[in-house]
Amino acid sequence: KNAPNLTPDQQKKKKSLAHKLSQIEREIQRLEAEIQQLDRVLVEGLESVTDHDDFYKEYGHKKSKLETLMAQWEGFSFELEQL
Repeated sequence: KNAPNLTPDQQKKKKSLAHKLSQIEREIQRLEAEIQQLDRVLVEGLESVTDHDDFYKEYGHKKSKLETLMAQWEGFSFELEQL
């Protein structure tokens, strides 16, 4: 739908959703890059790093956070499409 057909409240909501999507996309890109680095450490088998429990906790936390952000992105995208 075109912006001129939107009410002022809908336009405001659309702008807010677009901003939230942009923030989430940046965070997703950052996390994906960090996870990619951790994946390389796993592939290279750097025991000095992977032997620490913190490594796997951090890896799991980042993967979980990424999944949450992807779900949020999908929700906001759907909401934005409905306007």
